[in-house]
Amino acid sequence: MNTLRNILLLGIVLLPLAPARADDKLSKFQFESLTLNVPASWLKHTEAKVVPTAPLYDAESTARWKANPLANLKPEYTVMPQHVSVEFEKLPFCSGKSYEFSPKIMTHPVDAFTRIFDPENKPSPDVIAEFDLIKKLAATAADHPTANPLPFIPFLDASQHVTVCFRSFSFANGKGFRFVTQYGYEAGLLNESQLVYIFQGITDDGKTYVLATFPVSLKGLPKADDKEHLGFTTNSNDDFELNQDKYYSKATNWLVKNADQMTP
Repeated sequence: MNTLRNILLLGIVLLPLAPARADDKLSKFQFESLTLNVPASWLKHTEAKVVPTAPLYDAESTARWKANPLANLKPEYTVMPQHVSVEFEKLPFCSGKSYEFSPKIMTHPVDAFTRIFDPENKPSPDVIAEFDLIKKLAATAADHPTANPLPFIPFLDASQHVTVCFRSFSFANGKGFRFVTQYGYEAGLLNESQLVYIFQGITDDGKTYVLATFPVSLKGLPKADDKEHLGFTTNSNDDFELNQDKYYSKATNWLVKNADQMTP
């Protein structure tokens, strides 16, 4: 765990996930060498653990790849190096709900993440380029154009339907940025199961990647099985696909207009 020997004070990065109480001051949550500032009411609902490596290639699949270099495996979101995960699923407003992304903060070793997708454990130029882009975005105070996708290190076979609320932050020993997005495998409405707040950052020594994901709630956000939103309907998939660009443009403006009503 040497690559995780950084003290990360992230309370200044994450906005409150529930209506703040006057007495709900920030308290330190400590796990190994990781320190988080979280609302005091969260402490009894917060769990931390070390998650073991979940490589894309094991010994058997690596042998198959060496025999046939075309036998590449397709990654999944769960393919990650060993990391610390601080999880908030037992918070009252998260418990019992189904989300595409669970509420958690993770710290990953950067070098191991650049190698996790390669059968020979070699650094991936593509992943390194993504980390470089994260560093670049984290160092700028300028807003990110809402129509452009943002980098995301774990593998997702999906695209960002909307990307809003970009803002860069510094934490105790690093820099990062937050944004709100929804990933989709196919065109569809925004919904409360998939809209997600994401924070990504890298420590100043370049060794640790911080990833936080929290589901977003917002009044008027459709449920997963709803068919209508903002005057658009998915009752006919063909019609919706023809109008999806108009819908996502209107949905982006709606999210920006109501950003102060989001939790977080």
